[in-house]
Amino acid sequence: MANTSSNSFVYPPLSIEIASWQREYTPGPLTKDEFRQFFEDGFVIKHDLLTHDLLESTIHGIEKVVDEVAQDLFRADKIHDLHENTNFYQRLTAIEAQFPSASVLMHKRGILPCEIASLWSSQPLLSVAKQLLGPNIAGHPVWNIRPKVSRINQIIMNCNILRNFCGFHIID
Repeated sequence: MANTSSNSFVYPPLSIEIASWQREYTPGPLTKDEFRQFFEDGFVIKHDLLTHDLLESTIHGIEKVVDEVAQDLFRADKIHDLHENTNFYQRLTAIEAQFPSASVLMHKRGILPCEIASLWSSQPLLSVAKQLLGPNIAGHPVWNIRPKVSRINQIIMNCNILRNFCGFHIID
């Protein structure tokens, strides 16, 4: 059985909105207490829901995208080192040091790797979604990788990504 964590943080009005979605409990991966926690706290952490193999496969899919970005930048003479021997957790940061905003190129690719599609369509994740939302669920067709590298202020990155779609501009 998977473990859960609870921190009883409440963020009105978000918690009020989430509570309004509550439906009748149905058996599934979440226990009754976990189900209740989601609607009371706005989140639930379900440890061991996904297999190690599924998560490793997802990492491999992201590694392929990082490599594609690195190869494109290398061919364009924008970086001099592909950092092929740098580990998964550090490689994009190393590439970003040579070409600031390389991480944004990952975000803008818009290609859903099959490994990530497998994660999002995995039975454990779908079972939790159905338990919380009901049987009529669908994924949003717009998809992208959202890398976080240490150099970028995430608030600025988040706003810049949406700027053209939301019609607002950041004022310094």
